[in-house]
Amino acid sequence: MKSQRQIFWLICFVVLGMVCANFVYGQPKSLPGYSGDTWLLELHDGRRYAGRIEFEDDTDLLVTRRGGRLTKLKPSDVKRRKRLSLGFTPVTPRKLREKLQREFGSKYTVSLTSHFVVVHPPGDYQKFAMPFEQLYVRFKAWLATRGMTIDEPEFPLVAVVLRTRAEFDRMSSKRELGDNVVGYYAHSSNRLITYQTDYAWLDAAANWKETADTIVHEAVHQTASNCGVHSRVFATPVWVAEGLATTFEADGINNYFAHPEFNDRINWDRLKSLRRLYASGRADGRLGSLVTGDALFKSDPETAYALSWALTFYLSQQQPKNYVAYLAAMQRDEAFSAASGGMRMKYFESAFGSPEKMEGSIKAFVQSLPEKR
Repeated sequence: MKSQRQIFWLICFVVLGMVCANFVYGQPKSLPGYSGDTWLLELHDGRRYAGRIEFEDDTDLLVTRRGGRLTKLKPSDVKRRKRLSLGFTPVTPRKLREKLQREFGSKYTVSLTSHFVVVHPPGDYQKFAMPFEQLYVRFKAWLATRGMTIDEPEFPLVAVVLRTRAEFDRMSSKRELGDNVVGYYAHSSNRLITYQTDYAWLDAAANWKETADTIVHEAVHQTASNCGVHSRVFATPVWVAEGLATTFEADGINNYFAHPEFNDRINWDRLKSLRRLYASGRADGRLGSLVTGDALFKSDPETAYALSWALTFYLSQQQPKNYVAYLAAMQRDEAFSAASGGMRMKYFESAFGSPEKMEGSIKAFVQSLPEKR
């Protein structure tokens, strides 16, 4: 039997070996936080990028820039790397405002709120900038009542309200957006892009009210992705992201104080759609595939969005503690939580049980909801 002295030295050698291995081979490339420092990457074609390396494997290298932009590179394209500084410092809101003012010019005003830098047509700060900040506060409060405290955003959140649909189309020309889309959250740039609708027969307040109601969905994506609810580096199961955003489309969720009744928390469009899908049999038996993968959003988006809303609304109302614990677990283990269908199922079953058993509860809950008055 080894003496205590022998055990002590054995432990020392093991620890020393681990330290030396890390020194020789570097940190595990498949894990986030490549040291948390600021690196300068020079590519073979002369381009240079400075930022924090979030992730690297044999094919992809992901860099976060000081303004919050994510830049995806190929490791083979990098000619040399240089550590610029210990630690990583995001750009300040005032510096970002100056940059955006130069980018968008004198036809726009750039306003600051507590968490947002908002580019908008010259005009009312309360009308253009404050809706974003108000949604942030309500989102934070909604999760807090369910036991989840969100992080402060690392970067100033950028929202761009363009003047016309034509400007919106030009900025979005590389995206496949339908004519009815009035806003989107650009994951890589970390910007929310929308526009002030320009229907001549509506006054300015009514114009912006219609647009603001529509972009709540995208603003939730942006806020959740920057406050530790969803990951910006690794994939979030689509039902989780879309379920939360569609839940917040309801007036009673995104503005509880103005709409305090339970009926106001229901997303009536999604409810109507899901009831029709249940009546036709199209939504039956689909919960398992929604949990384990994202294919349903391509093959049957109506069912995928309706079920995501129903599942999220049910969990947030009936099992709020389990729901926020699930969100926290997904974020804590973000590198693995969305890696495979089996892993997704493991996280889901740990929090809620099997989707097959839950399916009947979801359907009964949906059928118990009132008709719209």
